[in-house]
Amino acid sequence: MSNIKQRRNEGVSVRPFAGSRELHDVLEAVTTLEVRTGQDLYVLSSSARVTIPPAEMRVAGITLKVSDVGKLLAQVDPMVMSREDVDFLVVALDGPNSPLRTTEVLHRGPLSDLKQEIELNTLGSQSNSAVL
Repeated sequence: MSNIKQRRNEGVSVRPFAGSRELHDVLEAVTTLEVRTGQDLYVLSSSARVTIPPAEMRVAGITLKVSDVGKLLAQVDPMVMSREDVDFLVVALDGPNSPLRTTEVLHRGPLSDLKQEIELNTLGSQSNSAVL
């Protein structure tokens, strides 16, 4: 009898560019999401989770913050011919319990125009997002 255990692999991680793992790591290190409700402020890293009632979430202030735009751009530069060729997208995913499992682009713009703060929704205004 063999003691060899085989691992089951149902997917393959595809990274078409050299340095994309490092870019992912930099993105995680320099970005946070700020969610401001009427009474609370949540500063979330990529692995953080928070539960906010849907009625509050629809009018919450939501801002993506990039603490070091230069570090992010320095990681992207060797991978592209021009920053103008790359868009920066902010994507929202429906939660795992949602029956629709919707994905929605909340922001899209050229990487060359990336700012330290991207306001996705102003506190008190009704979000047009189906995911939020």
